[in-house]
Amino acid sequence: MCFCTLFMIAIGFYGYTAFGPNTQPTITMNVPKEGLYSIINVFLMLQSMLGHSIAMYVILDMFFNGFHRKFTNRFPNVSKVIVDKGFRIFWVSITMLMSISIPHLEIMIPLVGVTSGTLCALIYPPIFEMITFWNDWKVSLNAHQRCLKISWNIFVIITGVFAITTGVYANFLTIFEKLQTTKQNVFDF
Repeated sequence: MCFCTLFMIAIGFYGYTAFGPNTQPTITMNVPKEGLYSIINVFLMLQSMLGHSIAMYVILDMFFNGFHRKFTNRFPNVSKVIVDKGFRIFWVSITMLMSISIPHLEIMIPLVGVTSGTLCALIYPPIFEMITFWNDWKVSLNAHQRCLKISWNIFVIITGVFAITTGVYANFLTIFEKLQTTKQNVFDF
């Protein structure tokens, strides 16, 4: 995963270095469409497919066992390797097709990221910690320590709610700005 992250950072850095402040939302829009430059788009597509499949590995691995069990009950003669690769290729292709077909994806990604990322990083962990360790805290911590832990968790949750609110507000401003500059519906193709 670190290798994929470094690779994506390198692509972004070199893309911005090459095209400067005129950089388009996706790097493939910056590359000229004629000649050998079209090969760059092919390699970027391959990099996206391979990098995305690595990033989805854990998610697909969690769902594969249940899928494999049901699939082999229905089709027992199909090899596990074929089922595994087919399952992974199918879901990577579906998510890639979604990313191709959703218009103005560069506006929607931060909107999803700010909500889900903040929920996963700042809101869910303190809630789960309080639910999980509530009875242990009653036994092992005195009232002052419990109060500090609960106060800290509430502070983190409030910070997360503030981050989501400001992030969603900033994203909606960007969406409305895009609507006014292009004079079209964000969801139009």
